[in-house]
Amino acid sequence: MEDIKFYDILGQAKLSFGDINDFPHYPSQDASGMPIFPVGSSITTEEFKIRYDEVEQDYSINKLRIERNVLLKDSDWSMMSDLDLANKDEWITYRQALRDLPKTQSGVTTDIAGNLIDAVFPIKPE
Repeated sequence: MEDIKFYDILGQAKLSFGDINDFPHYPSQDASGMPIFPVGSSITTEEFKIRYDEVEQDYSINKLRIERNVLLKDSDWSMMSDLDLANKDEWITYRQALRDLPKTQSGVTTDIAGNLIDAVFPIKPE
């Protein structure tokens, strides 16, 4: 199985330098697949590796935020002012727990496909 996570991080690192259309061409890669930029390129190989490491460090928590944001969006309807829910307090608690996830989750990792491992999401009210 290909390491989807590697290519996802690679793409995010490229985007972090600005407009992808201005990203310099690199004619070769090292054994791990990291780009090797030619001398005189607007980005050095070392600069790119540093940026890749930064993106990789935040990868799992950013994936958690993305999934959390989907769950928040999917529950927005429960906060409409003209909606009379018997369990409104449960929805408020659920949504607050979702917003708190990045602070309350530790040790969240991802597999090579970029799927979250060991992430615990709050249970959605009925």
